[in-house]
Amino acid sequence: MQSIKFLKSLHLPKNRTLYNMFVAEGIKTVSDIISQGYHPVELLYCDDPQVPDPIKRSGEQVPYSTLERVSCMKTPPSVFAVFKKFGDEFAHVSDEMLLMMSKDHILFLDNISDPGNFGTIIRTADWFGFHNIVCSNNTVEMYNPKVVQATMGALANVNIVYVNTPDFLDICKNNCMPICGTYMNGSNINTMTFAEKSVFVIGNEANGISPEVSGYITERISIAPCGGRVSESLNAAIAGAIVMYRLRQ
Repeated sequence: MQSIKFLKSLHLPKNRTLYNMFVAEGIKTVSDIISQGYHPVELLYCDDPQVPDPIKRSGEQVPYSTLERVSCMKTPPSVFAVFKKFGDEFAHVSDEMLLMMSKDHILFLDNISDPGNFGTIIRTADWFGFHNIVCSNNTVEMYNPKVVQATMGALANVNIVYVNTPDFLDICKNNCMPICGTYMNGSNINTMTFAEKSVFVIGNEANGISPEVSGYITERISIAPCGGRVSESLNAAIAGAIVMYRLRQ
């Protein structure tokens, strides 16, 4: 087993970058990442009848107090793992990159700051079969433990990259890809027809789509409320889920 100090150091972004590793916790999250062919660098579990045999065979049993010391959570689950990062998450924007991704719609996240929202968007994208998520550089880190936990293992099944925003949107524009953004005053998404390959922008939780990105939007879309409403807007992850569901109809 790696030292407690080292495992705890991976709570910090700078150390996840330094060691090229990240933490995953929980039976389902860890099992699903392993099922995608990724082998943990460290795999710890405590005495729990729900821990499956594959984890018991390849992991190390430790007291629950050890998991309490290394976990990122207030109430640690019974499985803790460390994985190598899946690859370089910072992408060089090119025609080849866009060609590889544009076999389907592309989700673009504009400064999504809440880890739970980001993780839920990743999990939802996996559910609806969206394989590519492109993020602005100011979107929360994909290997943040709260993001990893919220994906419930889907992190390993979705291609996620970070880009320089103008570079990416310029190349989409040059390739004549529609760039659709979610707004309060857009056209009703249920009445719209979309090109087979489009970019769909989901904006920041508090501020929506940034001015930098707004200049690239070719189609403004809106999710109409039903009945009376008090809420001013939808949660970013919920809005993203509705958009993804609509695109698969």
